[in-house]
Amino acid sequence: MLTALPSIGTIEWRSQYSSGRSRFSLGIHLFDTVSTGVRFRTRNFSRDRNLNPGDPTMWFRYSPKHVQWLAASWGDEAGFVAGVLRADFSVAATGRLQSQDCWIFAPPRLTVRFYGQHRPFYGRPPSSPFAHGGLGGMLRPWPIR
Repeated sequence: MLTALPSIGTIEWRSQYSSGRSRFSLGIHLFDTVSTGVRFRTRNFSRDRNLNPGDPTMWFRYSPKHVQWLAASWGDEAGFVAGVLRADFSVAATGRLQSQDCWIFAPPRLTVRFYGQHRPFYGRPPSSPFAHGGLGGMLRPWPIR
């Protein structure tokens, strides 16, 4: 486990080394809450997924990119929570394989941001808690486009 996003789930990571190249992958495992929207991003790749409680850990593909982003959010009539994680694998990616050296397993440097907003519910359905509606619109203001 790398870290946890409150009310959403745990973020995990894994590494792979073969043919002189190191690659890394982020994954998310939900707490038993509600369905969650997830966005994964590297330099040239972006993938959105919707996950449900009870789903196994969702792993994104291995990537040689040193910086990877993962954002997750969920909301209901009471408000929303969202977390954004930036993992920098530069230290592990630049390591050199030596005997008894476990550099490939060095955890990445992390930047985690967590957002929450409570919306009062006064007998009528609230408008979408996300700007421009949906997961994609909510994540647009963040550095994970």
